[in-house]
Amino acid sequence: MRKFITILLALAICLGLSACGGDKKPTDGPSASSPSSSAPAASNIETVPYEFGITATENGYIHHYNAGTSVLKTDKEGFISSGDFYISLPKDSKISCNKDFAFFCYDEDFILDSDIMADSGLTLKFFAPELKSGSYLLANDCYVKFSVKGSMSDIKLEVPKGHEKTVMAGSRKEIEIMPTIKIMTQNLDGRDNAVNYIFITDIHYGNSLTTDKGAALLRQVESAVALANSIDSIDFICVGGDTTTGMYETKADALKFTTEILEPLKQSKKPVFILMGNHDDNSYHRFTYDVYYPERIISDKDWNDNIIKAFCPDNIVKDSGYKDSKYYYYDLADKKTRVICLDAVDYRAKYNSKGVISELPIKDPSAEKHVSKYWSGCSWWGYSDDQIEWLMTEAMTAGNDWNYVFLSHMGIDKQTNCYDYDTKNGAELRKIISAYQNKTTCRIGTKKVDFSKKKGSILAYQFGHIHNELVLDSKDIDLWQICTATAGIPSTSSETDINDTSISDKTLDWKILDRVLGTDTEACFDVMSVDGSKIQKWNIGGGNDVEVNQ
Repeated sequence: MRKFITILLALAICLGLSACGGDKKPTDGPSASSPSSSAPAASNIETVPYEFGITATENGYIHHYNAGTSVLKTDKEGFISSGDFYISLPKDSKISCNKDFAFFCYDEDFILDSDIMADSGLTLKFFAPELKSGSYLLANDCYVKFSVKGSMSDIKLEVPKGHEKTVMAGSRKEIEIMPTIKIMTQNLDGRDNAVNYIFITDIHYGNSLTTDKGAALLRQVESAVALANSIDSIDFICVGGDTTTGMYETKADALKFTTEILEPLKQSKKPVFILMGNHDDNSYHRFTYDVYYPERIISDKDWNDNIIKAFCPDNIVKDSGYKDSKYYYYDLADKKTRVICLDAVDYRAKYNSKGVISELPIKDPSAEKHVSKYWSGCSWWGYSDDQIEWLMTEAMTAGNDWNYVFLSHMGIDKQTNCYDYDTKNGAELRKIISAYQNKTTCRIGTKKVDFSKKKGSILAYQFGHIHNELVLDSKDIDLWQICTATAGIPSTSSETDINDTSISDKTLDWKILDRVLGTDTEACFDVMSVDGSKIQKWNIGGGNDVEVNQ
């Protein structure tokens, strides 16, 4: 099991998982002699039925209410197996079948060599039995998958009374993160009415998946998907920008690596929102010679065609006046909450019908270095005038009793930025938020909106970019800002003192994380739960858990 998903190792140890198993000439292991009798083991533990819900479909897949899909396989002897589908069962669970069947039991490291209990207490090694029809008791907690000469519905499960909610199921990848799934399921118990989501940001993927670091980054994305798919109350996943390094020699490579690291998100059963970060337009290719090649820059059209259309829901709502806007909103109607996804890299370079940029917008015509002369992800940090107008006149128009959650790659303004960079239109964004929270009128330029009849609130503003953690109570606008630390993995911490960082305002309570590849600090992304009464943040990996009252 990957170390980073055992962040609360004590709980995983409490599960006491050790493999057990047996079966009619199992396809997963060698055959052996049958037991001396077929009487089921005696037990005075009260059990209750557990419906694990495997159903074969025409296309050869099986489904579970909690586990996605898994290939249904049939061997030459007519045994159907559950493929890459496992169920966690506690000790003293009963497995029964009126057909010849097999079950394969695995410990947390998916090792098959463990014990089961059957035949009035006779202890059998996994490689020994050939199980016929009958009932068997598990001697230990374990992960189980099945083969049956019939259908999966012929297999009946019973678990000790009171353990029904502890049983979980899924593919091996989902099983590997099961301890974390169990913990987060408990954390979110009773929070069904809150807005619950996963925020992962600043992945900075730039290496082949064959490298240890690249594979570890992919595991984080896969784990985020497994969590979202396994926990009903999670509403969506947001990737907060800087998905790649943005230092590629061609646009094609930049898009290839972006889609490669995001690929697991296509398996998400929950909506996925992708934000653009300052690295994601590939403008950091200029570090090679400090010269921009505009044709290498990912345009707004490129981003929409290759990223938003591929990963985000069809019913996101973009700027009515700009079809390629990288900012949009999405409504959680059952929770009366509008999720607003901002674009902090909205510098509006012109592009042709194929999305190719021939010239970048001018920042300072007298400058010699391209990073100072042109606007790009390297130099433009903030929100365009058009985006600010859209926010006022289109995005913040939900019902009077609706709430909002703001997501962005960057914080509101210079206070939560770095290198002392100002944030374009940051003051205007703060003004809009303040007016909404205080239920007053807001005027910016020629546009005016009246929030006096609004009864909802902005529940949270979440961002990344700074690579360190922050939970900031912005009292002047009555809003919590939450910065999630980078998911990127350093071999050792390069920043141990706040004064050594590029953070603009070092007086804020930033948390610098010391994370190491191959340890339980390897991962870093947040599971969030926000409503009008409190904000709860649980970090998966090397970060911190926080709870604050609204």
